[in-house]
Amino acid sequence: MIWAENTRSSRLEMHTSYGSFDAILTSKGGESKVKKKPRGQNRGGGVDWLFVHGIVLWLAWFVFGLTMIGLTRWFVYVSDKVQYIHAIAGWAVTGATLFATILQVARRGLDIGGPHSIAGTLMMAGVLPLALSGAHAFRTKENAKWSTSRVTRSRKVHRRLALLFWLLSSVALTSGLFAYARIRGSKWAMLAPLNLFAMLLITIGLEARFRWQRKQEDPFVTPHLKEVISEQEFEARVKKGEQLCILDDLVLDLSSYAYSHPGGAFLINYVVGRDISKFFYGSYALDGNHNDPARGTQAHAHSNIARKIANRHAVGALARQDTQTLQYKIDASQTLEINAFTASFVFVNTSDQTHIPGI
Repeated sequence: MIWAENTRSSRLEMHTSYGSFDAILTSKGGESKVKKKPRGQNRGGGVDWLFVHGIVLWLAWFVFGLTMIGLTRWFVYVSDKVQYIHAIAGWAVTGATLFATILQVARRGLDIGGPHSIAGTLMMAGVLPLALSGAHAFRTKENAKWSTSRVTRSRKVHRRLALLFWLLSSVALTSGLFAYARIRGSKWAMLAPLNLFAMLLITIGLEARFRWQRKQEDPFVTPHLKEVISEQEFEARVKKGEQLCILDDLVLDLSSYAYSHPGGAFLINYVVGRDISKFFYGSYALDGNHNDPARGTQAHAHSNIARKIANRHAVGALARQDTQTLQYKIDASQTLEINAFTASFVFVNTSDQTHIPGI
């Protein structure tokens, strides 16, 4: 025999708890023997769709969700392929969320109400716009020219939507696991607190590590590079089509990095064959710089994460030619303080002087 009940409302067609039992009735009357099967066993002994619904969403938002955050934030420096893995995982999460939610709606008996249903409904309604905002951010980063601000805006929209959905997923997973334990029995009672603890531990731990790494200053790998590239060889290789640039005395190969650059592919493609030190340290911005604080210079001083990426793309050390020493003085009226470590200066030639004022 099968039993079902709704513990939340008077709607008889909405079953929040169900199971079955065997009863043996004697022909002569008297006591019957009842053997109750485990609470929550699916109707007819088939697939436990509530478990399927939960495990799909847990894999989507706990496993793949944290993987997506990790690849584009905590471990963005490990490979130029992380954004493609992020995109694939994002569409997988979208498909899994829609599948699991539609499964719940189709099997009305799986409705458990409360915070879980509210969070789940919001996630189903917004997961596709979230995925499309990510696709738009990537396309903008790939195609925009002389529009770094547009690239930045599209990334911010996607990042904020992703943060909102991560919070919704935390509410949905936690409340769903509590509801599952209530329906299936006390042996599942620790699922929700363990899941929440694991999510907070991983997120807080990796975010703290990331913030600490960002404030460090990894040395460039120049002393460890065996290949020494002369200025003439550098120019010749660029003319042949190699996507090389110079950072301090480091030669970087940018051929696989353009579409991974947060500011857009255009900026990376534009600086091929150039010394990018002034851009890297934040003293000048290729797009939007006017050397005038009143007009809002868009310069950006790169963090230690960018140094890690630069080290990964280093292919040689630059051997500079002997240079002629000239004397200059700084025009203080045109000095622009970028940040605590970087400033933009305008020099005036004073090669005929033996002393440079202010230095």
